[in-house]
Amino acid sequence: MGEVATNFDAWERAEIARSDQEALHTLARQLAADETQMARYMAPPLDSVFPLEHAYALLGNVTGQAVLDLGCGSGENSLLLARRGAKVIGVDISESLLALAQRRLEVNGCAGAAVRFLPASAHRLPIPDASIDVVLGIALVLLVVSLAIPRSFSDLRSPTPSFTASAICFLMLVNGWYSHYVFFRRYGLCDRWTVLLDPAPAEPQRRHGRPLRVLPARS
Repeated sequence: MGEVATNFDAWERAEIARSDQEALHTLARQLAADETQMARYMAPPLDSVFPLEHAYALLGNVTGQAVLDLGCGSGENSLLLARRGAKVIGVDISESLLALAQRRLEVNGCAGAAVRFLPASAHRLPIPDASIDVVLGIALVLLVVSLAIPRSFSDLRSPTPSFTASAICFLMLVNGWYSHYVFFRRYGLCDRWTVLLDPAPAEPQRRHGRPLRVLPARS
């Protein structure tokens, strides 16, 4: 277990370093909300075909409720939740992203909203039991890792998701690759090897990535 804990701590340190870079390259103008886009999430229909709209429809009326924005990052969803009247607790492992989240609230006229940010790991939440009404976690599944170690290659492959779930995961990873591609082009880091190698981990991650095991497998 000592080695697992060491590896886990190293993973968290790497995630903090990655987040620090994300915060460093976030421009001040990017914190200003597009009110037209914000309006989409105030009262979206339950049958919306857009995943984030559907997620906000499932939340229902959160006015006055304690909502945990787990893995809140730079606070995009925290801002939306505050606009919907929730008492928001935003948790993220990166203090630099949380500083951006606080700034985002100020830029968008929500400095006095009932929002507080806590720097913490999703694995060690400093929040009392039964103190939260709703948990919102967007794009979080790839950031929560399992400490359980598979005993064999068969154990590793056994929970491979169904075709539909696999296709969804693959599309998510392609979207991540495209975001990286745009980032590399923005800062002049794009070359042939970058384009070819960046998506290389996508298929192994889709098939064997431990976080994707939460998706239901069907025989």
